[in-house]
Amino acid sequence: MKRRLLATLIFPFAALGATGPAVTPDPALVAYRDIPLWNVGQVPGARGDGPLDAPFLTVFTPRASNGAAVIVAPGGGNIMLMYGGEGADVAEVFNDWGVTAFVLTYRLAPRYDQEARTLDAERALRLVRAHAAAWHLDPARIGFIGFSAGGSLGRSLLGASDTGVPQSPDPVERMSSRPDYAALIYGAGRATPGESLADYPPTFLLSAAADQAPSLANAQLFADLTQAGAVAELHVYQRGRHGFGTGQGSPEFGDWMPRLEHFLRVAGFLPAPAAIESRAPARGATRTPKTVNDGYGDYVYVPAGAFEMGDRAGDGLARERPVHAAELDPFYIGKYEITNREWKKFRDDPGYDDPQFWPNGRIVPRDQVPYWTQPNNHGGGTPGSDDYPVIGVNWDAATAYCAWLSARTGKRYRLPTEAEWEKAARGIEGRRYPWGDSIDRKLANFVGAQAFDTVQPVGSFPGNASPYGAFDMAGNVLEWCQDWYDRDYYAVSPRRNPPGPKTGAYRVVRGGSFFVEASELRSAARSAAWPSFLGHRMIGFRAVREP
Repeated sequence: MKRRLLATLIFPFAALGATGPAVTPDPALVAYRDIPLWNVGQVPGARGDGPLDAPFLTVFTPRASNGAAVIVAPGGGNIMLMYGGEGADVAEVFNDWGVTAFVLTYRLAPRYDQEARTLDAERALRLVRAHAAAWHLDPARIGFIGFSAGGSLGRSLLGASDTGVPQSPDPVERMSSRPDYAALIYGAGRATPGESLADYPPTFLLSAAADQAPSLANAQLFADLTQAGAVAELHVYQRGRHGFGTGQGSPEFGDWMPRLEHFLRVAGFLPAPAAIESRAPARGATRTPKTVNDGYGDYVYVPAGAFEMGDRAGDGLARERPVHAAELDPFYIGKYEITNREWKKFRDDPGYDDPQFWPNGRIVPRDQVPYWTQPNNHGGGTPGSDDYPVIGVNWDAATAYCAWLSARTGKRYRLPTEAEWEKAARGIEGRRYPWGDSIDRKLANFVGAQAFDTVQPVGSFPGNASPYGAFDMAGNVLEWCQDWYDRDYYAVSPRRNPPGPKTGAYRVVRGGSFFVEASELRSAARSAAWPSFLGHRMIGFRAVREP
């Protein structure tokens, strides 16, 4: 039955189920189920025990989940809730994108003030995050979308959110209340004095010019967020009105939710469209990336399976063809490029000079690693450099680091094969760039995109994660791969675990750098460098850990 049979405007006292007995949510989500935010009798600041006093979430489940979730806060001037056009309709569009949606019934005026509503929104984020594993959701892909008064509530939530209270006896309160992204629709409001705008998650702002107060406030907030260094996107319709909901079927507003979808895909919160149908996890599975850390940084899990390697597009080069299938065993890959902090552990270890770690026993002396003492290149021997990627490390030294790390941990670390690197960057949906199919100057460090001509700290672009959660796989520094380079290798590459050519002169480097143009940031782009070369400030590396 079409869910739009829900009334376009429903007053909150018509919503039932919010005052049921306190329960721990079931492992499986049930569509249209109401989930109370607090146990009966434990709602903070409650002024009664009726339906208006017990905030709750209503579940809208997709046919095929991709693990993402969103809290939907309808508007209504804080005296009622627009459950239809700003609640259920919105939830269903998110469902079409593979996202599990939770429509929030929050407490209203005059009985409750904004402080109570903000507590409701925070609790909603904490509750979903606390049960993410049981509900097969990714705790790092939980967003918030608010309309009108719900948008203002979103602003209050962003200002009040925290990382949780570790010592709380309530496990829900130990969770972070910060959304991973926010969409504030004709109701954002202006920045308040002292607000930490730099800490905002990726934020989508939408309004109509004729709706002057919200549109002007949105424009100002966008300017303030951008100036503070946060990621934001602003859309203002040339005429319009207040309260157009999803805009579905409207010749004027009908494209705004597809714009939001694009924003979320570019930021890495949604997979490519085909992935929802072809790769939807079975009931009981989870898309939450596995992460391991043996004391030397985080490594994210890339599951076994085949993907399409190479580039069919017109700007792809001959060395990226023929496009072919590569089937790989599972592996872990560094969440970030190896930093000065991690390299320093190797460089300062007595085992650095052990010939068994070095290819052919040729040791690169510690004092021959370039840039180590150069502040302008953020060398590891300079203050404040720990989170920058190590640069000037040749293939031999990168390989030695991996061998040393294997000896230290008892696990096998090595450089990624070219095929492993490409799969980790683009996933099986074949993303053109790690975050999606179009270049975005806010998501990578490359020529023309930034005001600097050097590396940036790893993780500086939070929206550029690959499908498996690896960051900075486009731009910043080129990364060494295990393979020898051969322009024509793809024509003879074996399907299963291709190891690269047996011999060669150069080793493969991948990912582009701060010194190259956008086309070289493509996930399929290949390049090469002499493995024993020192002094290349555009090359670093990340490692692979075998399961």
